[in-house]
Amino acid sequence: MTLAIEKTKVLAGIVLYQPPPESQKLVEELISQGCDICSVVNGHRSVKDLAFYEERSIWIEVNSENVGLAGALNAIITYFLGSKYTHLFLFDQDSMPASDFIDTMLEEHHALAAHASSIACIAPCVRDSRLGHLGKHHVRAATSKPSALSAITSGCLFTKDSLRMAGPMDDALFIDGIDHEWCYRAQSMGLRISLCQNAILHHELGDWSIALGRVRKTMHSNPLRHYYIIRNSLYLARKPYIPWRWRALELLKTSRRAVAYPLFSPAPAQSLQMVILGLIHGLTGRMGKLNRTPK
Repeated sequence: MTLAIEKTKVLAGIVLYQPPPESQKLVEELISQGCDICSVVNGHRSVKDLAFYEERSIWIEVNSENVGLAGALNAIITYFLGSKYTHLFLFDQDSMPASDFIDTMLEEHHALAAHASSIACIAPCVRDSRLGHLGKHHVRAATSKPSALSAITSGCLFTKDSLRMAGPMDDALFIDGIDHEWCYRAQSMGLRISLCQNAILHHELGDWSIALGRVRKTMHSNPLRHYYIIRNSLYLARKPYIPWRWRALELLKTSRRAVAYPLFSPAPAQSLQMVILGLIHGLTGRMGKLNRTPK
């Protein structure tokens, strides 16, 4: 099968929540690279130019409220599994693929055809749009079959077989840690995360950055994100298929975040409130959407 024919069966799924203007550029870029678009809108009032996405999507689900990133991704996955498409790319609204991204990823998939049954997904190399460096979770020793321990969902290429084997995203997480949980669950089933080193995805790994000595760190400023990051890290640390090394490092990071978020946040009191709540809910297993806002 030629690449041209293959691209007629390629679907790109995008989750939208208060999308920036750049999200429209993402849609146009994916269409120009031969993808059909399907979209999930989390809260119809959060999208000003809804007609733009409706006109360019072959399928769109518009939710009256925010059902979470995991729920939205699962809606796209469900549509994909019942469709004619053979390949699915998932994208966050703040990502931007390089101009040759889709072709490069599909070529990688063809090159790995002999090992397709053991691949959970193919991940690109992610470049932080703010700081310009590559995401740390992609830095692995070079091998004949480059792979990653984990990968952000955005930009990854999935097939129906891998999604049926590994299952959907974990709705309990709502937003943060979804990618880590799915990747490690898939690997516990004998699948691996293949890394395409030639495919570059520009992606915002946070909405602001701070300087810590000579190092600049990207962070999220929204106290609600602080809640989900703290809570979900504790939730994932109890999963039996999560590697012990990841658990130890993540718990160390969580302790640092619990201090850094209120210290550097534009809204320190709200951040502290959400960090404490995240710790409590993470330890007691209270998951899903938080139906309250920081005061």
